[in-house]
Amino acid sequence: MKNIKFYLIIAALALGIVYIGIKYLDKSKEADQLTKAKASVSKQIQTEANVIARKVGENGIATVLFDITGHKATPEQAASTAGTKGIIDTTAMALDIRTKQLKQILVVKSSLEAENLKLKKQLDQYNRPYYTYSGNGLDLKFTPPNDLDTNARADFKADVKISATQYWQRKWFLGAKKSILAVTSDNPIYKVNGADFVEFEQKQPAFGLRIQASGNYNPQTGVVGYGPAARIDAGRFSFQGNYTYYPDYEHWRPSVNVNYDLIRF
Repeated sequence: MKNIKFYLIIAALALGIVYIGIKYLDKSKEADQLTKAKASVSKQIQTEANVIARKVGENGIATVLFDITGHKATPEQAASTAGTKGIIDTTAMALDIRTKQLKQILVVKSSLEAENLKLKKQLDQYNRPYYTYSGNGLDLKFTPPNDLDTNARADFKADVKISATQYWQRKWFLGAKKSILAVTSDNPIYKVNGADFVEFEQKQPAFGLRIQASGNYNPQTGVVGYGPAARIDAGRFSFQGNYTYYPDYEHWRPSVNVNYDLIRF
């Protein structure tokens, strides 16, 4: 009897030690995850893209290539980083959306530059001179001071089409992929001076509901079934209910499946 009590006490102590150990490991794991989360949020986000090439065609139009490899962040990271918070807030406010809805932000730093334009002299209805230029998508009008207006005035309009293309490339066939941003325009007076780029990694929802059409085939019996299905995803678990019609038996059969993801790629 004494031996039984002794073993029960030892077993209770052992269970208590195991329980305390599990709780301690859980707390340590939570603290480690919190530390990693804080470090991830406070990580500096690279937005300014480096120019790796500037190609000028025969027509004077330039294409600027930027390296945007690694310019990714979660909305939480971007919102907590001073260097990008202004860009994000400005973009979200202009579009009247939440920051978590953003997928990409591209800011092209550019200017319109034209030198030594040859202006054409013309006269208005009062025989006062003014000067115009039209070419390369640019329309300009310059009116010098006159007896009715002592201020010189200028009006201009520029039509520019800008294209931004993203692609990837490798230096050799086993090399790492680099993300490239190419910015160009159809107008030689448009100059690309730089670019800011950030892509937001969207978190996959932990919970999801799917309404599906389902079909199955048993190769051993040759029986075919089809019908509606509903699937609920909750973390690594998925629960699926099927209501299947089997033409060979001319009746419906319900079924429920439960799955757990052991490994995800």
